[in-house]
Amino acid sequence: MIWELQVGVATLLETYVSELLHNLGSMGVSVQDTGTRPVFSSDTPFGACLVRGYFEESVDQSAIESKVALLLTTLGLKDLPKVRWVALEDQDWQESWKQHFKPLPIGETVLVLPSWLEPPEHNQRKIIRIDPEMAFGSGSHETTQGCLEALERHAKVGPLGHVLDLGTGSGILTIGALLLGADMVTATDNDPIAVETCNKNVQANWPHATAAPLTALHTETIPPGQYDTIVANILAPVLLAFLHPNLVQNQQQPGISTVLKPDGSVILSGILVEQITEIAEACKRVDLNINQQHILGDWAVLVANHTC
Repeated sequence: MIWELQVGVATLLETYVSELLHNLGSMGVSVQDTGTRPVFSSDTPFGACLVRGYFEESVDQSAIESKVALLLTTLGLKDLPKVRWVALEDQDWQESWKQHFKPLPIGETVLVLPSWLEPPEHNQRKIIRIDPEMAFGSGSHETTQGCLEALERHAKVGPLGHVLDLGTGSGILTIGALLLGADMVTATDNDPIAVETCNKNVQANWPHATAAPLTALHTETIPPGQYDTIVANILAPVLLAFLHPNLVQNQQQPGISTVLKPDGSVILSGILVEQITEIAEACKRVDLNINQQHILGDWAVLVANHTC
């Protein structure tokens, strides 16, 4: 028998919980978005998700629960979520969560597909293979879908060129950009596991024998360069920091506007509808103008260009 641990947490905390469960001996971790309404702390929006871990029958459940509670308390959570244990048969645990996932068409040309499913008959879409067990994004959230749709629209009117994917996570937007014609992608994340995951997923999706034109970097800052397209699907406070980087050791860190080519475009998401004005004003201060706005539920995707 296998025990499935279930704990509902804010999306921003999912990587911490997932890493802890891995370190405690989980045979795998799956993350599933739950609902679309954001949950608010004092000043930061969070989405909700259900994290599942899989443990052998002999696991000390109380010890696991205590360590999960300690982690969440350390991260500042006051109302701790209830941890639920579900017994699974040995032969079923690896399949138990797969039944909830179906092919996910996005926009007019993209299809997100888990590795265990075959493409639909007569499929003409570009397939992104991403397994939802990855703890960094599998395409189900509105912001991810909105960014892929924005990349698709952009690719129809002009080349994506050199793309910068800030906060790459699973690499799903990097994969989408490459399949939609990007010349190359520089992908960054502040989590080294996400960088490793991005690399693995991109190479698994790259249809050619040669390595994909990808540079994946573990960094909390924007890499210097000049980019034709920038996509940033991260929370609004982080977007604000990337729009207005602080001085470090008397040197100005690159900001989004300084690394975007004069005729380039930037796709911003992870933004709640009520945060649009704040982000638009921040863009204006660095000579970026919001020229497209797409609302998906409670979330927004904004496209900006340099002010002429």
